[in-house]
Amino acid sequence: MNIAVIFGGKSCEHNISIATGVQAANALLSTGNKIICIYITRRGVWKTSKAFFDCAAFSGDAGGRTVFFLPGDNRLHYRFSPFKTRIDCAVLCLHGRNGEDGTVQGALELSGVPYTGSGVLGSAAGMDKQIMKKLFRADKLPYLKSITAHSRDKTENIIKKAAFTLGYPVIVKPARAGSSIGIGVAHDEEQLQNALVAAFMWDNKVIIERAVDDFTELNCAVIGSPGNEEASRVEKPVSYSEFLTYDEKYHGKAKSGGDRQFPADIDKEQEEKIRALAIKVFRCVEAEGIARIDFILDNKSGKLYVNEINTIPGSLAMYLFPEKGRAGVIMKLVSLAVARYKEQSALKYEYDDKLLYKG
Repeated sequence: MNIAVIFGGKSCEHNISIATGVQAANALLSTGNKIICIYITRRGVWKTSKAFFDCAAFSGDAGGRTVFFLPGDNRLHYRFSPFKTRIDCAVLCLHGRNGEDGTVQGALELSGVPYTGSGVLGSAAGMDKQIMKKLFRADKLPYLKSITAHSRDKTENIIKKAAFTLGYPVIVKPARAGSSIGIGVAHDEEQLQNALVAAFMWDNKVIIERAVDDFTELNCAVIGSPGNEEASRVEKPVSYSEFLTYDEKYHGKAKSGGDRQFPADIDKEQEEKIRALAIKVFRCVEAEGIARIDFILDNKSGKLYVNEINTIPGSLAMYLFPEKGRAGVIMKLVSLAVARYKEQSALKYEYDDKLLYKG
């Protein structure tokens, strides 16, 4: 098979995506397939190079040849060259907007390229925290109460609504950003105003959520297709602040597993509850392939809340399925992607109603 690993992108999670993509590409080298790295620059230009198997290639100008797909054509085209490569599957390692949100998924759908992970709908729903929470509410899943604010709204009105609806403390999040970027905790009006300014730098829509004072973060990944899902063991990331920060996720020991418990030190009944709930969340947003679901456990009340779903999790959540191995996880995603593509291709897309021939 010719497998393209796509990473980078016009996103604030660009560098994290590079790390995930390079990790995935190298894991696939042992499978005997032809692996093609496709790097999307911060400006949205698609490039390929054999040097892209090494993160060092991205310390400056990555270079590479410009490539692109055309609608109705599953071949990778090279700019200013007649050379083309058929792509049998694309492994998506894009995090954040313009990649994890259904945009690239839609482009690949038009080109007829099978791709890993959730489809256009699941990707879009999983990226937008407001839409995600609406789906959670519809399926009666436990989630933290929140309100939505837009950059066009008056700040004083946002603050009044938050104080009346939620009280303090609250946590402010860009609605369509990940990796804890732009997140802030507010214990009073002044802090909320500052948190809004910071969050609106990353998105014109933000979520203001009731904050839990004493909590434990717990994560669980799900892999599979609709009706045939498998949940991982639960992990407990360790944070030294009011929420798991970007630096703790990617610059601290958590990156190497030093600041996390896996499996989490929780009782068996609680773990099974989380694993079952993770599958419900996976189905709720119509996720496919692999996703990581993050939970908040209120240590005072014992209540468990769904925080969010990540439809293209960091490192593709390969570390949460150690028994499968990295290559095993990715090839499972490839097989699911190809099966979905074949299933969709078998549908009828033409209906001859002779509308254009009526006199």
